[in-house]
Order: sequence, then C-alpha cells, then structure tokens
Amino acid sequence: MHRAEEHLRKALYLDRHLVEAHFRLGHLLLVSGRVEAARKSLENALRMARHHPAAAEVPGDDGMTYGQLAEILKTELQRLKDGGTEGRTHAKP
Repeated sequence: MHRAEEHLRKALYLDRHLVEAHFRLGHLLLVSGRVEAARKSLENALRMARHHPAAAEVPGDDGMTYGQLAEILKTELQRLKDGGTEGRTHAKP
C-alpha cells in the first residue's frame, strides 16, 4: 500500500468525517487507476462537504471553501460517470 494511502486510511479510521482525507484518498486512488474505489471516496467527500456551510473554509486547505470543494468533487464525479479519468481532481493531492 502506498504510504500516503496508509496515512489517509489511518486518519479516516480515527475520524471518518474528515472531508479532506476522503477527498485526498479519492484523488490518490484515481491517479493510481483504482477508479471504483476513488469514486466511493470522492462521493463520501462530497456527501460530507455538503454538511458544512458553503462559505466555511476547509481546514488546512489554504482558503478553499466547502462550496468550492463540492464543485470540484461534482465535476470530478461527473467525469468519472462519463467514463473519463483524464483531467483528474484539480486541487493538490
């Protein structure tokens, strides 16, 4: 298992509501070619991001708001639904 994946999974084990960890794990899985697992993580991130005020900042993400993150996630999930994995998640992994 990739070391970053291991750390993200540990973080989610400790707190399964970490939106940023779901987002970053989804991105990591996507770039490693595990599209179905990536889709699940990205869907989890989107579902959890929607539980926060859109204008609230995502902790530790240099000013990105939950609303912006939700838009990125919706776009990425639509790309996956359409069968594309190019143009992967925009934000830094």
